Amino acid sequence: MDDLVERLRIAEQRVAELEKENKELRVIIKRLTERLEKLEAKTNTKTESPVNVRPQSSDAEHKMPGRPEGHEGIGRKTPEVDETVNLKPVKECPHCGGPVRCKRKRNRTITSLVKGWVKHTRYQFMQWYCVKCNKTVEPSVPNVLPNSRFDLTFAFWIACLRMLGVSVDNIVFLLKTDYGLIVSHATVINTCNKIAKFLGADYEQFRLDLLKERQVHGDETHWRVKGKNHWLWVFISNRIAYFVVSKTRGHTVPERVMKGYAGLFTADFWNAYNVLTCEKQRCWVHLKRELDNVLKKRPSIEFAEFASQLLTTFYCAKSCRNRGSKTRVDAELQVHELISKRYENKDVLRLVKRLRRHEKELFTFCARRSAKSGNNDAERGIRPSVVVRNVSNGSQSVQGAESFATLMTFFQTSRLRDENFLDFMHDIANNRLKN
Repeated sequence: MDDLVERLRIAEQRVAELEKENKELRVIIKRLTERLEKLEAKTNTKTESPVNVRPQSSDAEHKMPGRPEGHEGIGRKTPEVDETVNLKPVKECPHCGGPVRCKRKRNRTITSLVKGWVKHTRYQFMQWYCVKCNKTVEPSVPNVLPNSRFDLTFAFWIACLRMLGVSVDNIVFLLKTDYGLIVSHATVINTCNKIAKFLGADYEQFRLDLLKERQVHGDETHWRVKGKNHWLWVFISNRIAYFVVSKTRGHTVPERVMKGYAGLFTADFWNAYNVLTCEKQRCWVHLKRELDNVLKKRPSIEFAEFASQLLTTFYCAKSCRNRGSKTRVDAELQVHELISKRYENKDVLRLVKRLRRHEKELFTFCARRSAKSGNNDAERGIRPSVVVRNVSNGSQSVQGAESFATLMTFFQTSRLRDENFLDFMHDIANNRLKN
């Protein structure tokens, strides 16, 4: 009996301790809840989702697949039929074996891939001897480069794959798998080099034609040649793209390529383009990108005010560009007043120094019809070359780098003109063979 009383006393004591502890925890929870509500009220993040969490959409906001109701449907057009095959009629039901009767006639058009085939043509001809010049002469073999075992279609197909970033190993694999043609890696490389050398005069002609364009964009990116740093330059207009590989990133490249150009040249703020004597437009996209980076990494009130006034001037000039030269003069005057003030922020001082150097090259687009304020054309034009560089890590020889620049010139030019690359190259090569 005494033992039971003692157990009850201990249990009551334990219950009292737990009630006291529970009361203290309730007070702590209440304080934390009040503190959390105050913090949420200050930061206004109570109803916001984390940055990396995509908000869920309701059923009403969810877009149904397919075209909206009332819009005419569209599907793949039926291609022209190359072959018609009549299937044997069904004589009994494949499910139950019962008798069947004719219901209607039905057509199905199936598209299939046919394994490529290689055509070997033997040309027989007589060699002749010229008594006057003591040389051996013979008729020309059509549709083939001099001293080549493969025709132009084969050569241009390989060049197209190389410009798309397909490696030499994969080209050899595709030729063996799809065509049953076994070629060496050297054959692929030498074929590209032969094309570039044979069409060297047309490559130079593209540069001369580029000088006649109204607006040309320029950009550069690093390129590896035999493991050493080089630079791949692009000069591009609406119809022509010209590539060149050089050891230097200096002014000698744009000075040589754009010699005698009198149009509008658009580029970023790289000093190598300062040597050009034509009118220039500096890229506002690069400038805005740098402003955003500084505001994100090293924010300051002075820099924020400077960036705000500069961008306000740009957007006002862009919206009023139809006023022509007057808009350009007003915008340049506003920028001049902005960069004439005294600043203490290092980032502002750095940009002020740059803007003073290019003060007359920021709003040229306002005074020229259809001129662009950014250098997006050059960046888009050089993008395929960056893909090739990431796959191949550059070129293994100087000749390979020059061949790549030549072939990429033809490749990007055909894309700018919305022409088939193989047909485009055939026309140029056949014209060269005739001459």
